[in-house]
Amino acid sequence: NNEAEYAGVIEALSYLRTLGDLSNLKVNFFLDSLLVVNQLNGLFKIKNAPLRELILKVKILEQQLNLPITYTHIPREQNNQADSLVNQALDAAGF
Repeated sequence: NNEAEYAGVIEALSYLRTLGDLSNLKVNFFLDSLLVVNQLNGLFKIKNAPLRELILKVKILEQQLNLPITYTHIPREQNNQADSLVNQALDAAGF
């Protein structure tokens, strides 16, 4: 789950790099993984080596974009619609 959240952030930041002028853009991520949010906000240490590699990718992309980026925790029970859409997409993809 945490690796999937990191992968989503990496994909979104990578996509932003393909766009044109982003000078007026502010990026807000709303994630249901409290661990990932706290790691990305620098509040928790990253002990897991694979997660360390993912956060390094995120930090490199953040620097390349040079935009204001926030990470906010949204508990899954308050995020039913997004959770349902993700499950539909995963089902359609055969996961």
